[in-house]
Amino acid sequence: MGISLLLLLFTCSIVCGQNSKKASAQEKVGMNFIHTDWDKAKELAKKENKYIVADVYAYWCGPCKKMDRETFVNPKVADFYNKNFISFKIDMGRDENKAMNSVFKVQAFPTVVYYNPDGEEVYRFKGFRPPQMFLQEGKKALFDNAKYAEYQEQFKNGKKSEDFLYEFITFMGYGGKTDKDVIDTYLKKQSKKDLLNEKNMELIYGSVQNSDSPFFKLLLDNKTAYEEKYGHDEVNLQLRNIALNDLRKALADKDEKRFKQSIDVVEHITLDGKELLKLQMQLEYYVKMEDWKKYAATSTDYLDNNELDQHALLNNIAWTFYENIEDKEQLAKAEKWIRDAIQLRREYNYLDTLAALLFKQGKKEEGMEMAQNAIELAKKTRKNPKPTHDLIKKYTD
Repeated sequence: MGISLLLLLFTCSIVCGQNSKKASAQEKVGMNFIHTDWDKAKELAKKENKYIVADVYAYWCGPCKKMDRETFVNPKVADFYNKNFISFKIDMGRDENKAMNSVFKVQAFPTVVYYNPDGEEVYRFKGFRPPQMFLQEGKKALFDNAKYAEYQEQFKNGKKSEDFLYEFITFMGYGGKTDKDVIDTYLKKQSKKDLLNEKNMELIYGSVQNSDSPFFKLLLDNKTAYEEKYGHDEVNLQLRNIALNDLRKALADKDEKRFKQSIDVVEHITLDGKELLKLQMQLEYYVKMEDWKKYAATSTDYLDNNELDQHALLNNIAWTFYENIEDKEQLAKAEKWIRDAIQLRREYNYLDTLAALLFKQGKKEEGMEMAQNAIELAKKTRKNPKPTHDLIKKYTD
């Protein structure tokens, strides 16, 4: 049984982990949270005309603690959120706070909820976010289509001062928008030297969303300077995000040209694990296009030449082979891969996948034994074994 490769791809950093530098003890000032007093947060938001960000967590929640340790203390996160938001925090794991869930209506922790200055909810997300992703979530929350349309109208009517264009481009970046005319107009006002001043580097770095942006080439051409300013790992993770934004668009539109652009962006990344990232992106695109021949060739080529310790990805590939590949030699390879995954981690899903592959290859006795093992493990780990029962029925009726 497989899981979403898209989920694996968009929630993992390179090698499923970030190598970005941790803030020093001196830097860990962090976001200025108001704790528990929701009325005070709303009052301040109204008074200061700021949005509210509410971290709804539980004291026993591991990802919540990870957000505290790694995200909320990040200097860039703190600067952005302290400038633009009233930050509120409430421990919904405490009995005395549970009645407040009538306000926040959360079902999982952490859940982060954003409100406008009038206290109206505008956006929310669930689960851990590393610093850069948390910044992007905050920018999404601040983006307003009516305000964007107002900026567009002003530009159309001839408002093109440098300060206005800078403000407009910054706001576009919040919503992931790219307007080449606006950016080109701004760039014509800048000398080559000006493009590397602190103000413009921050604008370019914070605004580039995809490889179509005129800012993307400027980022690549000056990659060393950006690495010196923001750190090698952070800049390369930014390139990874650009590649994934391109891939999202390619998947939505089934656009091969955009897909190739996304792969080209990966080539500019200088971090360990970029070949694995490229593999995941290629496989996701081939699934979308239902191109099982390329899916099989790409995964086989990688796994024949590389050791892979990502058990969830091995299971996903093996399951995709089970569902879409008929060649017996390729199915035998998929069997080996899922056995490798089980060696790394014994999960119900993985035993179910192995049973399915054994059945499909005609190894019914071994397949039945593995299916029974999967059902027993499901019972022990409180998983629903119905998929395995359905599998047995399929191959024994």
